Amino acid sequence: MGFFLMFPLNFFKNKFLLVLPSAFILGLGMIPSGIPLPFISAQALQAQTDSGDMDSILSGFDEKETDSELKETDLLSGFDEEEPGLEQTETLPEEKGWLDDFSGKAGASLSYAYEQQAPISSQHPDWRGIRRQRGFLQLKWERRVFQDARVFIEGKIIGDLLPDTLDPGVYDALPQKNREAYDQYRQSLMESELREAYFQISPLSFMDLKLGRQIIVWGVADSLSVVDVLNPRDNRVPGLIDVEDARLPLNALKLDFYSGNWNLSAVAIPDIRFGKNPGYGSEYYFYSKLENFSDENNILPKEEIPESGTENAEYGMSLQGNFSGWDWMLYHADFYNDQARVVIEFNPPPLGKGLEAKSRVHDRLKLNGTGISLVSGSWLWKAEAAMTSGFRFYGTVKEYERQDLMLGIEYAGISDASLGFEISRRSYPDYDSILENPPNNADEHYVQSAFSYRHDFWNQTLHLNSFALMLGESWNKGATARVGLDYDWFDAFSVGGGWLVYQKGSDSEYASTTSLAYAEQMSRNDRIFLETTYSF
Repeated sequence: MGFFLMFPLNFFKNKFLLVLPSAFILGLGMIPSGIPLPFISAQALQAQTDSGDMDSILSGFDEKETDSELKETDLLSGFDEEEPGLEQTETLPEEKGWLDDFSGKAGASLSYAYEQQAPISSQHPDWRGIRRQRGFLQLKWERRVFQDARVFIEGKIIGDLLPDTLDPGVYDALPQKNREAYDQYRQSLMESELREAYFQISPLSFMDLKLGRQIIVWGVADSLSVVDVLNPRDNRVPGLIDVEDARLPLNALKLDFYSGNWNLSAVAIPDIRFGKNPGYGSEYYFYSKLENFSDENNILPKEEIPESGTENAEYGMSLQGNFSGWDWMLYHADFYNDQARVVIEFNPPPLGKGLEAKSRVHDRLKLNGTGISLVSGSWLWKAEAAMTSGFRFYGTVKEYERQDLMLGIEYAGISDASLGFEISRRSYPDYDSILENPPNNADEHYVQSAFSYRHDFWNQTLHLNSFALMLGESWNKGATARVGLDYDWFDAFSVGGGWLVYQKGSDSEYASTTSLAYAEQMSRNDRIFLETTYSF
């Protein structure tokens, strides 16, 4: 466990020397909150929320709605007698209409990649300049349909007017499956997503039921949870999407039972869905032969997705105890691995090409985990641990287990500010050397660290947010950092912007030339971003 105590001095090189330390210094320098702000007319990115908090299940559902009625009193009767011929009318509370339950927000965002280089050939996309011109509309409708029951619907429409990075002639010359993959990437720039749509009811005093499209959050970690495995993630733009927005919804049935300080939850998910990864044509695309965009072998093999339904349904159970100053949880899940495994077949020449990637499959996994959080003054201590079985790799016949551990701490002793740090470690107890070779590329031990710093200024209208993810025991396998400022121009409107930086690791840390090439590619994706949001 010595890596928990190592101070990775080599992390503070190159770009990261400017990002996180400058954010912290800026935050400390802005602590005096009485300074007027006549010149600010903008707000930056929305503050990154704590994504690892447990769902507040059925919050407020035990409250009884009461309709107030106007009743005349006999006290001092006769003193308020009406004049003859005049009728007294009773004023009733105005009933809330269905349209009044709508809320939402709309906004636009832009990002500019300033470190991308010119394409290495005319057959390669140009990723320089503006890399996002996005607008979005998000609508939410929530209504209590009768006592102890409600309906919740939330949807989002996104449109990105990103210019085409390929010349028409280059596109026409691509192999068929390359064109299909590129079309899928372009179509993903314009999409709609039904975020949540569920019916929630309390049929018994100790039981709640939620049926429909929903997001289920497990664990206590904000960024590096090892038990939050039920909902897939949107990984298309690493570092630019907050965790709570990155979770993708699933159709599920969720039951909660309550007894004193304990909550037992059971969930069944017949909806089989996996994460969204960078597509062919994106600057974040991670497959091999990046130097040859038009190569047919540059396309990921077909993904085999199990059919949705009860036969392939995923399951989960959690037990949570809430006590004075601390919480404790237990988790069990039977689910599909969100990360697909490449299936390779050997077809000898002359008829075959030797080793060929034929498909991508998702293995069935089982997880047993636990979590705990403890509050002590201004400090919040957190921990998660999990054992997951069912992992399979190329060149082996057995299944592997993986151990995951997360430790975290938050400090809120600074006025209007919070500091957070998390570190996770995954390891394979029965590790074999073949796992480190392509296409497996699995390390025996893999460490991630996350740092966050948030500070509010000027009566909580100006928000500083910084976040960094570092890879490796000594932070030498690459990193991502984001710093942003957002300003509440008025209650419903905010504007702001920030800086997103990618740092590659040392060359010796990569197992293959493919991963080295991808690290080099990622390090050129640094960008500045702007965003406006209007809530209604």
